[in-house]
Amino acid sequence: MFPAELKDLTNLLYFACIGNEITSLPTGFSKLENLTELHLHSTKLDSLPWDIAYLGRLKVLEMQNNSVGTFYFPNSIGYLSNLNTLLLFNTKIDTLPTSFGEFKRLKNLTFVMCGITKIPKTIGNISSLEQLVLDNNQITEIPKSIYKLKNLKQLSLKSNKISKISDSICFLKKLEVLDLRGNYFKEYDIVILRALLPGCRILY
Repeated sequence: MFPAELKDLTNLLYFACIGNEITSLPTGFSKLENLTELHLHSTKLDSLPWDIAYLGRLKVLEMQNNSVGTFYFPNSIGYLSNLNTLLLFNTKIDTLPTSFGEFKRLKNLTFVMCGITKIPKTIGNISSLEQLVLDNNQITEIPKSIYKLKNLKQLSLKSNKISKISDSICFLKKLEVLDLRGNYFKEYDIVILRALLPGCRILY
C-alpha cells in the first residue's frame, strides 16, 4: 500500500515502482502534476486510472513485465499532451482505445512481447512519431495508415508474422532503419523494398 502522503509530493518529477505487486495506482496519484517520468516494472496492474491524463507534464511512461493476464489502457491515455516516450515490454495488452492517435508529441513508441495481433490504424495519426518498435508480437499485416508517419526514422517489426508490405512504404521518406527479421519475406520482396527505400537500411 502506498503512503497517503504520496499525493502531497506535488514537486515530484520521477516515480518508479519496481518489483512490487501493486494492483492499482493510489487514489490522488494524478495530483502529482509535475511528474515527468513514470516507470512501472514487475507489477500486477490491470489498468491505469482514467485521470492519468491530468499528468500533463508526463514525458515518459514505461511498463515492463506486468504479470496480470491482460492490461487495459483508459481512453484518456491519448490526451497526455507532452508524452514523448511510451514503452511496454512483456505486458499483454488488449485493444487500444480510440484516443491512441491523439498524442501530439510522442516520438518513441515501443510495444515488445505484448501479444498484439493488429496494429491500430490510429497510429497513423501520431505525426510526431520517429521510432516505432513492435517486436515479438503476432502481427500479420501493416495498416496503410502507418505510411502517413512522415517523420518516422526507425520501424522495427522483428519476429512477427508479416509476409507483405505495401509499396506505399515509399512515402516514409525519412525512414533510416526497417527491421523485418523473423518474418516471412522472400529475397525478391527485399529487393523491391530496397528499390522503394534507397536510403534505408533493411534488416531481414
